[in-house]
Amino acid sequence: ELLTGQKPFDGDNPLEVLMKQIAQAPVPPRRVRPELTPEVEALILRAMAKAPAERFQSAEEMVVAIDSLG
Repeated sequence: ELLTGQKPFDGDNPLEVLMKQIAQAPVPPRRVRPELTPEVEALILRAMAKAPAERFQSAEEMVVAIDSLG
C-alpha cells in the first residue's frame, strides 16, 4: 500500500478481504505504478507470497534484499 497508494486486497468487510488474501494473487504493483522497477515489484511480491517458505525468512533477509536494490 505504501508504494502503490492502494491496498492489495479490498472488500466490503473484513471477511471478504480475508478471503481475497487467501484465494487471490495480489495485483502486480507495476500495474498500479508502472514506474516501479521489476526488482522492487519482485521484492514486494516475495514479501506477500502465500507460502511462508517463499517469503523472506527474517527482517534481516529483507533488509539485505532492499539494500541490494541500490
